[in-house]
Amino acid sequence: MENNEFNYVIEKHFGNLSEYTNKDGVAVSKEVNKISYNNKEGRIDIRTWKRKDESIRMFKGLTLTNAEANELLNILNNMKSAGVI
Repeated sequence: MENNEFNYVIEKHFGNLSEYTNKDGVAVSKEVNKISYNNKEGRIDIRTWKRKDESIRMFKGLTLTNAEANELLNILNNMKSAGVI
């Protein structure tokens, strides 16, 4: 029988890109973390999280390898140099 259980561990929290409380009083944040999914090597993860009391819910996000994160950093630095951001 195949194990379809999904698990994750936030190995390191790097910071929040944005935070707010929605109309229902739920804390919502877009975070940058290093997360290990299903006991695999951790990856850089950017996604929205909702937290209320003891409940945590993850939403769609973007998961990057270290190589992809470095390439994104290069692109963002080039955009900054060009005055785009």
